[in-house]
Amino acid sequence: MKILVADRIVATSHDFPSVNCTIDAEDMRYISSLLRNNYSNTILATIRETYANAVDANKENGLSPESIQIKCPTGLDQTFFVRDFGSGLSRDQIFNLYSKFGKSTKRGSDLSIGGFGIGRFAPLSYKDSFTVTSYYNGIKSIYSLYISEENDTKIDEVFSEPTSEANGICVSVGVAKNDVIKFNQEISSFFSNFEVLPNFLNIQTQIVKAEIVTAGKDWQIRKSAGGYTHYSVGDHGIIMGGIFYPINPELVDISNDSSYSWTKHLNKLVFIADIGSVSLHHSRESLEYNKTTKNYLKSRYKDFCEEFTQSIKDKVAQFDCLRDAMTYYAEIKNTFPRNAFDSLESQDVFTFKGYKITATNFNRATYEQDGKHLRIPIYAKNYTKSNDRVVISKCYTIANNKDYYIVFHDHPDNTKVVPRVYDLLQKYKNVIVISHDPAIISSSIVNGVDKFKEINRFDLIKTGFCNLSELTPVKLPSTRKTSSGCSYKPNYFYKIEGHFFRCSSSFAQEINDTSITKLYFPVANNAPINRYTHFYQEKNKINSRIFSSALEVFNLNTYGVSNNVVQTSKFKNRTDFVDFSEFIKNKWNNCSDEIKSLIFEYLSCKSDQSYNLMTYQNLLEEAVGYKEFNDKFTICVDKLIKADMIMFADFIEKWRNTFVAIGVEFTYNGETAVSIYSKVLKQSINKIYQNYPMLEIHTDLYLHDQKTREQKFKEYISFMNQQKSVDISKI
Repeated sequence: MKILVADRIVATSHDFPSVNCTIDAEDMRYISSLLRNNYSNTILATIRETYANAVDANKENGLSPESIQIKCPTGLDQTFFVRDFGSGLSRDQIFNLYSKFGKSTKRGSDLSIGGFGIGRFAPLSYKDSFTVTSYYNGIKSIYSLYISEENDTKIDEVFSEPTSEANGICVSVGVAKNDVIKFNQEISSFFSNFEVLPNFLNIQTQIVKAEIVTAGKDWQIRKSAGGYTHYSVGDHGIIMGGIFYPINPELVDISNDSSYSWTKHLNKLVFIADIGSVSLHHSRESLEYNKTTKNYLKSRYKDFCEEFTQSIKDKVAQFDCLRDAMTYYAEIKNTFPRNAFDSLESQDVFTFKGYKITATNFNRATYEQDGKHLRIPIYAKNYTKSNDRVVISKCYTIANNKDYYIVFHDHPDNTKVVPRVYDLLQKYKNVIVISHDPAIISSSIVNGVDKFKEINRFDLIKTGFCNLSELTPVKLPSTRKTSSGCSYKPNYFYKIEGHFFRCSSSFAQEINDTSITKLYFPVANNAPINRYTHFYQEKNKINSRIFSSALEVFNLNTYGVSNNVVQTSKFKNRTDFVDFSEFIKNKWNNCSDEIKSLIFEYLSCKSDQSYNLMTYQNLLEEAVGYKEFNDKFTICVDKLIKADMIMFADFIEKWRNTFVAIGVEFTYNGETAVSIYSKVLKQSINKIYQNYPMLEIHTDLYLHDQKTREQKFKEYISFMNQQKSVDISKI
């Protein structure tokens, strides 16, 4: 690899005395020690450098890397070696070329991976000695490279004999017993980026290629592992000669160009490049972010952005129906980190026939008129089929889903809907019927159904909807059963009211009405059992108001049901009674990834504390770090409100620990509701404390004279901003 040296013009005004800086022989052991111990991951360095030299040797001899032999260490034979089939080295070359730090024959060409002249000594960073066997023109010579007692790097020829083996070099390293597994893991990870693999004599750990989400001209976006934070800078990399080098987007200075700065938030973006495209640190563990490297990477980021955004535009333009374009929008949104997607969306790439797509679901909330936000006067009901029964429930989110069919109610209010939508329920999982709602103030201004169609551009939608008048009513199958077959006496059912549960004949109608969904948990001897014993306080009394909260959120009553009844097949066949825990699990599992992400983001910004630093909005308005947190939280809350999921989010927040106790886990992207709670809030508070250490005593604000103390703290923040030259307009 060519080592780039900047052209320099040095102007001098006088013929000053000068001397070239060199290294004395007696100091060489110190310099060589620095060069040997140049790696943070000595195992990976040993694998990378020995294999890179083998590839270069084979290439010089016109051979593919496929012929290179690699032996992996095992518990029985803890040796790692790499054998190439290049030209080999004579004794003179070993002693006068191979032994020289910084000496290389590869700096004149970008066909070679190496070029720094120090990689061959990389095994000495891992162990104090290793072996080099040279096969050169019929002579096999074995050399020992080691660190002497004086800390010198030495080479001894220990053996030589005639051989019939092909020319080449074999580098052999003894692996510590405790490192065998780690060595094989590093081998597997390192070689996962190569298209052409060497000849592994005894591969120990399977080499798994990265899963590619999408790819283009010399770039890939690979699948991310769980746990990646949507608001962090992503893991990027560049592959040269098959070797992966990490990229730090922050050091490339792409944040200054808004047209492609969003790419830094992508995760697992990898560029494929020719050898020599960027400068490497002499350890070859990282890039050297000089002008050449930055300019090249900026051009790659820019080209990627242009190609990727154009591919999205082309894809959207290919669709014939807005619903298909919205589905594609949702796929991209659920794949990409939030920051990256928001920046991408701002470039109007999701425009279908002049209509800018901004949501994965249909807007049933508000529209703007004369500068005012008015509610769309509609209400929606969701029709689903359970066996031969049709279950009707309120519909808060009108999803763009291939399993959802939309029907616009254009008949009088007293029209029976079920006979008309029954046949649709044979084909679709859900039928959503949208009707004009005269109870909403704006209903006197517009027809809700017409306004909904207009706002959501149903003129661009080809399928998946119709008017109720287009559907022919059908005769419904009989669901009538004898009273003895389905009715229950109420004395086995205990309705939850606050902390108490009791039975009453007044509950009989609701208990036996199979059209009303009810939640339940099993009881025995007037006490919750199984997973619900956590709630027991005393007879007919529970220690939690979680079920009352569920009533507020879902408008569903909860019953304690005698376990003798619960265990019967008759009760198990009742679809109107749903186990409380299973209902909550299904509610979470049915949320889209977008909603789950929003809820977890919301939880990460919340706290159980009655107050914390972020409580003092007035005080913090100019503090670095506060606006970023507050904007993020406000946007998240607005989106949850728009999606009608804010109550569910509050419900999870309030009872997250209780749900763990009864075996209900809310998980997303490697986190749980408990582990994510307050995470972003704490990070943001710590960031503010780092900039304004005195704010850590903000608790004194609640003791006395709060307004005076707030003013003093604001003056302190302003003073610190001035000391750090903070531009408030850019916070």
